[in-house]
Parts: sequence; structure tokens; C-alpha cells
Amino acid sequence: MSSLNLIKNKKKITLLPSFDINQIQQNQVSTENFRNSRSRGLLTITGRWRFYNRNDNLTSTYLLVQIVKNSDNTVLASCYTDMNGYYSCGPFNNPSVAVRSQFITYANESTTGNTLVTVNPDVGTTGTIANAYMSAGSASTFADGTHDIGSEVISNGNTNERAYWIMQDLINVWLYIWNETGSSQSPQESAGSATVEWKSGGTTGNYYSIGGNIHLTGTAPLSNTVVGHEYGHNIMHTVYSVYPTSYCPSPHYMTLSSHVNCAWTEGWANFLPLAVNNDPVYRWDTGTSQNLETPTWGTPGWDNGDDVEGRVAGALWDIIDNANDGDDTYTDGDITNIWDTFYHQDDNNFAEYTAAWISRGHPIDGPDGCLLQNTISY
Repeated sequence: MSSLNLIKNKKKITLLPSFDINQIQQNQVSTENFRNSRSRGLLTITGRWRFYNRNDNLTSTYLLVQIVKNSDNTVLASCYTDMNGYYSCGPFNNPSVAVRSQFITYANESTTGNTLVTVNPDVGTTGTIANAYMSAGSASTFADGTHDIGSEVISNGNTNERAYWIMQDLINVWLYIWNETGSSQSPQESAGSATVEWKSGGTTGNYYSIGGNIHLTGTAPLSNTVVGHEYGHNIMHTVYSVYPTSYCPSPHYMTLSSHVNCAWTEGWANFLPLAVNNDPVYRWDTGTSQNLETPTWGTPGWDNGDDVEGRVAGALWDIIDNANDGDDTYTDGDITNIWDTFYHQDDNNFAEYTAAWISRGHPIDGPDGCLLQNTISY
């Protein structure tokens, strides 16, 4: 992370430290002051944190770890796990009393302070570490040096395990954007900050509030598509700075006409998690689903045109997928061109986005068939 890279910030270029995803491992954030290091020995704690995913398999992701005094929760050191849950915190002054590790639903790999955090709205709704979910490991006293505290696992079925699912979903989205587009920005510069307000049994959601707050019901994390959808709205606001007036009716539906602005803002959010999952099926937390690969002209229950959010999402999907169906015989293979257009132009609807696509110099023949397959013609 010592090298410098040109970071694109819409209207201007700023010089910022580059982000290397290979250095996301064991990234130390802070340690206790070393003023007394001559009289007190130094301690480094290593270990691993994991949790069970939706399929009851052990997994992990890039999250904050704190080493604290067990007696009073004084933070001695902070660091991040790698994507497999391993971490190394320290060196810091050994307190010579019992310490423990804490695994927190908070992530920050950003030169501009952008964070991803899941908070308990009963505790607070701001994206601070204090309001995030925390799992505590067992406490031990250690001699000076480097010590492995061992592997800690959040128990399967834990009341708050879904907060960790949410974090994994958010991180997967911003890593996807960063990896697929070859962006010179760090992932969180590209996708932006987000604070997710969630609690087990919660009934408020699912929606995005302008300014970086995502509200999810207690069951929403059962589907990474739902989580990714709401983060997609967050990303649109981050990139555009001013979120388009959507004119969305309440309720609005994947398959029915609403308004061209609504279809664009919702269509983008419907599409993004499909791209991340490499799967055209949109899945709700209720267990229902909608395949966006197959609908075309005459599909029962579907309205036609660019004021239907499912049609917009389907057109974007057909641009990147490898399957040929009907008028869709084209593929970009990834979201590079889609993101390039999205990032450089603030569009209110899909017609404006398509015009911006052309002005950016992206192909016309081929993608027009993807739109036509989804009943959109300009």
C-alpha cells in the first residue's frame, strides 16, 4: 500500500495510496502507545475468526478485530482479518492481564474514511464501531512475544450471525466492482460507505435512505440478492452524488410498468447482485424467485418497455452473460463497460443511460439485441 496511484474522482484526479487486494490480509490498524515499551514487553496476538453462512458452512470475510483487556474492554490493538478470517494484531504493550479478541461487523479499507458497517438500531443508527455487532473470544494472559489465540467460531444459529452475512454480502459487492472493472480506486472508494440497520426479528425494511443508510428486516439477510439490491441503491447515490427522482409507486413490481426513472433505479439495483452472483435469478428472502434470463416478448405476466424494472435489469444482464437467446447473441463478459457508463454519467432513466453508453464509445450492434430481447427498443 506504499505505492501511489491515480484515483479518479468524477470531475478531478486526486493522488491517493493505491489499494492492493492481496494486502487485505492481517492489516494492522492501530496499536497502544509504545511510550513504556522499555519497561513493558511487547505482545502480538494472532488468530482466526469464522462464522456459519446461509448454507451452514464455515466462512469468513474481511472485518475488524480488536484486542481488548478482558477486565474493562480497553482497546489495546486493532487489525483486520484476511478474507479467510486470519489476523495478526500488534505488537502492543503487554498489559500482563487477560486479553481477548473481538470480531466486529465493521470494515474500512479506504483513504477517504469510507466504511461498511452493520449496526443494531436499538443501540444506534450511525456507522460507528460502538454501534456495530461484536462477538467476543475467550480471555487469556500471555507472556511477551507472539501468541496464537486460536480459532474462534460464532456458533451456528447465533442470534446475530446474519449481521456477519450482511457484511460478507456488502464486501463481495465492492470487491466485485473493483476486480471486474480494474478500477484504480479502492473498492470502497468505488462503491462508497454504507451503514446497514438490522436486528434479529426486525420488521423495518427493506429500503435505502438517501445518504448511506440501508434498512433491512430480520429475514432480509436470508437472500444475498436482497442485501445486494439495497446496496446497489447506495452505490448509485455514491456515484451520482444526487440520486435521481425515481417516481416509484408504492408498491412497485419487477414485472409491471411503473415509470422510466423508477425502472432505471430499481433495474440497476436488481441487476447488480445478479452480476455479483453470476446468476440471472433474483431471490427474495421469502423463498420466491424470478429468473431474468428468460422473459421476452409475450412472456405471461410481464409488461413491455423501459418503464419495467425487470426489463431493464434483464437487458443489463444479457449484455454481460454468455448465453445466446433470441435477439441476445452478444456478451461483454463483465461489467467493465456497464460500470464505465454508470460511473461517468448521471442518468435518470435507461434511455439516457443508453445514450451515454453510445457517447462513451461502447458497441451498439449487439447490445441493441440485448435490449430488444427485453422488449426495449430505441
